[in-house]
Amino acid sequence: MDLVDTDRSEVRLSLLQQLGDEWDGGEHPYDAIRKGVIYYQAHTSKTAAEETEAILLGQLREVLAYDSEKLQLKSKKIEILYAIIQDFKMHHRKATESKITRKRLENACSIVRAMCQCYPRMAFEPCPDSRKRGSFLQSAFQFAVASKSEDMLQIMLDELMDSFGTDGIIDSESKSQPQQPQQIICHAKETTEENIKFVELLINISASLPHDVESKVMDIIDKMVGKNTSLLNKRTWEIIVTMPLPNFALRLLKSRNSSFLTEEHATFVAEKGTVSMWQMFPEQVRRASISAQDFDLLRKIISSRKVDMANAIFELDTAFIDASIEAEGYEILLQHLKDIKKGPAVENMNDVFRTIRDLLVGSMIRSRNLGVRDMRDILRKLEMEAHDTSLNLSQFKSDTNNGNFTNYVQGLKTMKTDAFRFEMVLKHVAFPELGNLEPFMGVEDMAKDHREVMDVFDWLELRGVQQALSLSVKERLFCPHTDEDIATYVNKFGVRVLKWKKLDMYLEGLDVNTLEELHLYSSGNRSVHDQWFNLLPRFHQIQFSQTFWIKPPETITTIDQSLDNRTSYILSSYLTAFVQRFCGYQMEHSEEKRIKVALIDSGVIIVGGGQGEDLNDDIYCTLQRRIIEGISLVSRDEEEQNWWHATEPHGTQMAALICTLNPFVDLYVVKVAESNGSGITGHNVAKEIEWARSKGVDVISLSLVAFSDPNNKMFEAIKAARDDDIVITCSIADEGNMRARSVGENNPNVFSIAACDRWGNLISQSRRTGFDYRFLGHNVHIGQVPYLKSDEVIEGSSVSTAIAAGTASLILACAQISSSILKRDGSEEGRRRRGSWRCDTVKRKFDSMSEEKWVILDNLCGQGELRKYYDFERLVRDSFKN
Repeated sequence: MDLVDTDRSEVRLSLLQQLGDEWDGGEHPYDAIRKGVIYYQAHTSKTAAEETEAILLGQLREVLAYDSEKLQLKSKKIEILYAIIQDFKMHHRKATESKITRKRLENACSIVRAMCQCYPRMAFEPCPDSRKRGSFLQSAFQFAVASKSEDMLQIMLDELMDSFGTDGIIDSESKSQPQQPQQIICHAKETTEENIKFVELLINISASLPHDVESKVMDIIDKMVGKNTSLLNKRTWEIIVTMPLPNFALRLLKSRNSSFLTEEHATFVAEKGTVSMWQMFPEQVRRASISAQDFDLLRKIISSRKVDMANAIFELDTAFIDASIEAEGYEILLQHLKDIKKGPAVENMNDVFRTIRDLLVGSMIRSRNLGVRDMRDILRKLEMEAHDTSLNLSQFKSDTNNGNFTNYVQGLKTMKTDAFRFEMVLKHVAFPELGNLEPFMGVEDMAKDHREVMDVFDWLELRGVQQALSLSVKERLFCPHTDEDIATYVNKFGVRVLKWKKLDMYLEGLDVNTLEELHLYSSGNRSVHDQWFNLLPRFHQIQFSQTFWIKPPETITTIDQSLDNRTSYILSSYLTAFVQRFCGYQMEHSEEKRIKVALIDSGVIIVGGGQGEDLNDDIYCTLQRRIIEGISLVSRDEEEQNWWHATEPHGTQMAALICTLNPFVDLYVVKVAESNGSGITGHNVAKEIEWARSKGVDVISLSLVAFSDPNNKMFEAIKAARDDDIVITCSIADEGNMRARSVGENNPNVFSIAACDRWGNLISQSRRTGFDYRFLGHNVHIGQVPYLKSDEVIEGSSVSTAIAAGTASLILACAQISSSILKRDGSEEGRRRRGSWRCDTVKRKFDSMSEEKWVILDNLCGQGELRKYYDFERLVRDSFKN
């Protein structure tokens, strides 16, 4: 039909009439529309041509809104739109070559614009695949993105954005000119469910869009949600969070009102989203989402291996987290963490496990509801390893002749060993008297500041320590640490309790939100008091204690002397030569498995007095390089005493004796007492042996006496170790110690050792009965231990026990060498050893080396054999056969 414009009284063509009734019946309806447009344009009057585009859009909307038998199907219209984009893509590159082509593209844009005005959402819906029934191609919009048809994209996005009028009704009258007398409403108001589905469709499409296009789509979704927040229901929100569109989620969170920022949404984001999304929620909402008593959220985060989210939760408010989780809660979470290792293999699983484990253990250490022993019991129950939770150097002792604490720290910094293992959070760090003697220096040296505490904290940081809850320092009067350094490190390591015994310390740089307890020391300076009273009110959590300075006694320094090369004092020249050849063989055959010895004693000090020898020279390596791992079961007021920082020399001396006999031993150190005279409980002995068994040791050296064990836990642990074929050497209690009960006394599962002199006579303090063997334990020269006041000559059954353990380890090492040689030679005797070969081998050798229970070390390879000229490999092969 023709339309009549009453204002202009001109007859205009009807595009719909021009196309005819059957235009939509062919296979290519777009071609029919395109040709109709060309004809329409050619026959439109010149006057009307001035407004051709606006009128044409109205005519095209009339065509596209026409619901014939064919076009009433939405899929048909989507196919038309898809075909337009295909045509546009095909001719776009040729636009500059021909005026006809340019006109073709302009018409294509007009048709798309008209269709998007009628059906704004149609461009974003999948196109049916005409070649395969029931299948779909990508949407026209996605196709336009892939073909980089920017003009088409702009039209689709602009018309969709403009379509959001009141209540979502799209009125084509607003799009048409006044000359068009007819109002065409292309579709009715969409239901909320339809709008939700469309939002989901846009979200899914956006995941693969270029950034600039994605931003425009986000604008559209934002506008839709702004008109109706119910469009972001649980389903659409979950899609947004789980899709790779973090910026989109952040944008929506930033613009939404408080009714959307709910605990439920925060919980889902924590489980499925990113840290940046979760942190958009108010703090009170985040706290509420993690405070459930069943720890459900934390369990889900752990199971999904989200390290960054776990870290964000613990950083939210460590005190809140620590107070919310009881002991059983930590056990539940750690068990859940342990269980994820049983699932499918995941790349970097060990790193994920370690990081989350450190966060949970750090929270346990910070918790005021748990003690260190409670934490260790939980970890032991779950078969998880526990590291040091304190660094206690306060018992450092020295004399004035050599090796002060400054030298000790420098030695600590130069050590290259993995034996030091700390938790991420330390309960307590304590330093000794740093020295108060006035130095004999010039004015320039007197003004020099010290940095021992900072150096130790730098050293701890390299080993993974991030926080120290309590810090105690006994500062020097002269050349102390600067207030700036103190504030920097106290803040950096999140110290809560500060007991830095420094006169008139300046408070300005300290973190007012972290410190909970502060001890101040005054020289009586009134201006300092004024400064303190002005600044202290800023520390809201603090408990203030004022103390006046009392000059402490002078400290004792130490003698700097290495633990190495003691063989000439302990062994005969013949056995010394044999040990040297043994070391040479070990260096040439590094594949030989080293014997593991657990030393249960008072701990060791492994900071050497000098710079140490060549790292590649295993014969002369320092004690620290022989120690593989250690553990401390000693604590005082919830402060663990480090196994590697002994306060008395006994354990270090025993370690040196063992390494003298076998320089290639792997040592595992267990600290169970502060001194060899304090004794240990049978219950603790059981724990020590259990730990040593878990490390797969071959020999256990137990020099300290144990008090009675009414529950027989100690003997059960010894029996279990003997069943594992672990050689246990232990000392018998000396005469006069009536309370002590020797572990080895009348115990068939251990080698009980008594001390004798160099001629085999029992020393005066040794018991006359209840032992299996006598070893040298009288006037044994061991030298001084670095940084500890010690005797150079020692004696006693504990000395004999250490020498017996060292001898046993050397016997087992030689037995392994013998098997390797025989195996290499093709002998049947080189077969793999089975059963209790360790204990049997050591007993057989001790017996063959003995004269009436006195074990003569020179008889290691047979009586008089070491005095002869010998080939090392042949002698070991023949002397240590099965």
